[in-house]
Amino acid sequence: MLLLAAMSSALVSLPGGAEAAGIGYGSTADADWRQDGGDPGRSGHQALTGPLDAATAKHLRPAWAAPATRPGEQVGGAIVIDGTVFRSSGGPSGQIRRYDAATGHDLGPVADAPGLAFGQLAAAGDTLLVEAIERPALRRTLRAYTLRGERQWTVDLPDAVSGGFTAAGDLILRAAGDILTAYRTADGSAAWTAPLGGEPGFHVPVRLGGLVLQGIEPGGITTIGTEPNTVETSGSNGTQPGIAAFDARTGAQVWRRPASGAELVAAGDAVYAVGERGICAYAAADGAVRWCDAQTLEAPVHASLGDGALFVVDGHGGLAAFDTGTGARRWRTSYGLGGEVDASYWAPVNGGGVVYAVVYHFAVRGGVSTHRVELIAADTSTGRLIRRLEIGVDAMRGEEPLLLAGDHVYFAAVQKLHAFSAS
Repeated sequence: MLLLAAMSSALVSLPGGAEAAGIGYGSTADADWRQDGGDPGRSGHQALTGPLDAATAKHLRPAWAAPATRPGEQVGGAIVIDGTVFRSSGGPSGQIRRYDAATGHDLGPVADAPGLAFGQLAAAGDTLLVEAIERPALRRTLRAYTLRGERQWTVDLPDAVSGGFTAAGDLILRAAGDILTAYRTADGSAAWTAPLGGEPGFHVPVRLGGLVLQGIEPGGITTIGTEPNTVETSGSNGTQPGIAAFDARTGAQVWRRPASGAELVAAGDAVYAVGERGICAYAAADGAVRWCDAQTLEAPVHASLGDGALFVVDGHGGLAAFDTGTGARRWRTSYGLGGEVDASYWAPVNGGGVVYAVVYHFAVRGGVSTHRVELIAADTSTGRLIRRLEIGVDAMRGEEPLLLAGDHVYFAAVQKLHAFSAS
């Protein structure tokens, strides 16, 4: 039975690839997946999937799994670099452990730190980045290691609500409390800090070219007038979620505006916000509204971008695709099973003509409760569900990353790292 008590508040709040090249990201394609969302814009897109496409994804099946190696251990995060899966873990001793990405062969730890619990994992160039909590002191730190496991630096992190960090070339971006901080990848020192004027909650900053963009929870940015195509609904306190944009070099605020939600993905010249008030696209340069949709999905929660489309999953069994330029709805499908809960708490990923999502179902029938977690795959052209595969998950938080690297899909569940392929 799924242990709902293991979910964090990040679950119930509606919340790699190439390095930077000039002012854009993803300008060179590879099969790596170096952080949650794949790139600094957290687009969730993989350009290279080999034979894994809409024709073969219907045969997707479990390829291998890596359970916890020590009692009490939990998976904290996972990334893929050059055919190797790196998995961080908490428990009695924090580890960053390696596995062959295709076979799951255990290649052993590259870092083993007694007394630490490792969480989110990412990579910037040849540097591994991981958040850690030291026990029993509960000191929170961000740590850097080489790919061979040699420690490079450690920096203390504020003990405030945060959704984690984004690796963005020479900077590591993290919002905690009402402060956004950019740390230097080279040595962990703070390049700049910026006041957010609101709470980011568990929403993570994204980088798009020369801008850092942060979503802010309702109450952080006051509604200011009306504009064509904007979502006008306000919260009970008269405020909306918002977006604040900062210069990536200096931290100076460039613009800020009310938005449809605080969960952001970015690519090209636009940033997309999803939340209870719908889905909107904003120009990265000045925050101008390009389009909004508040009807297609009920309470959208997460999104990914790829091949001119925005793929959005909601908390009520809905998955939809929108044209990134016009906002026109391409399709909408349902992954629901007709239970009391048909929801997704995880960001989808896409590539090879397929969008993947992990979804959760809960039902009570005859006084008996049932829980089911699935990996679903939908054709990006039509929305047709081409595969739904049950995953044996005993506990979840809602923070576990879904990865698409080469011809494999990976899900770093709390107790086990799952790998799927079509071959």
